[in-house]
Amino acid sequence: MAAVGNSGAGRADRSRRAAAAGGAVLGLNAVDQMYFIPAYPFWSLMIIAVDVVALDGLCAFGSRQNLAT
Repeated sequence: MAAVGNSGAGRADRSRRAAAAGGAVLGLNAVDQMYFIPAYPFWSLMIIAVDVVALDGLCAFGSRQNLAT
């Protein structure tokens, strides 16, 4: 969780490296949660949904289209 927090702090400075690191951690966490679906289906699906929303936020924040407006 600290890696995602550090990526968020780095992303505030518009660091592409921080966005890539955060995206990698979130992507791996979403894949990892798929292994827990048989044991904890609701919890795993909620965590995957949160990962997808956070990944979308990391990718969309500071993009060229958003900077133009």
